[in-house]
Amino acid sequence: MMKIRTPQDGQAVIEALLMLPLMAGLLWAVSGIGALQFSAQRATQASRQAVMTAARGQPAALWRAPDGMDVARGAQVLAGVASPRAATLQDEWFGHGMKMLSAETQSRPRPGDATFGLPIVRHISVASGAGHAHGDADAQRRVAGSTTGWLQASRTSTSEAGRMQGYVDRADRPWGRPSLSLDWLSAWGDVVPADRLAKRSEEGR
Repeated sequence: MMKIRTPQDGQAVIEALLMLPLMAGLLWAVSGIGALQFSAQRATQASRQAVMTAARGQPAALWRAPDGMDVARGAQVLAGVASPRAATLQDEWFGHGMKMLSAETQSRPRPGDATFGLPIVRHISVASGAGHAHGDADAQRRVAGSTTGWLQASRTSTSEAGRMQGYVDRADRPWGRPSLSLDWLSAWGDVVPADRLAKRSEEGR
């Protein structure tokens, strides 16, 4: 049997020696990218937790950053967000406690890990103290206390309604209609379906 001679003469060994480092580098890169993604997820979750705990009013001293991470938190008043006229309503309805809370988390790669030595930074901001009403009674209280949004207009309207009340009562009395009510901020049970009115207790608010 004749042997077929091939001209490679060890070429495959040389190619294998060249490819092995490349394959090892690819495996290391895949591991490093996965570690970076995991570090980014941890940094994002840590930032969210930090800013949400601050929004709930928890003191910063009680919160601990995860191992291998540095967390910085800050707060600034939301000034200049609304126009001057809208800012007046904002203060009357929501109070003066609206702030922008921010949290920035930066990972600290451990020596020798497969993250290329690159830090991951995540920055998250939320509005705090937005003053959302707790229910119907709280919403009515805020509306009633707003000079710009309610009191100025209601004083004029109430005065005019009081002047007309006698005439309206005389016209409605033969029909058995109730007297004109000037309480325009009571529970809106006559115009809002009962199942849409909040029934939550206002105690402790």
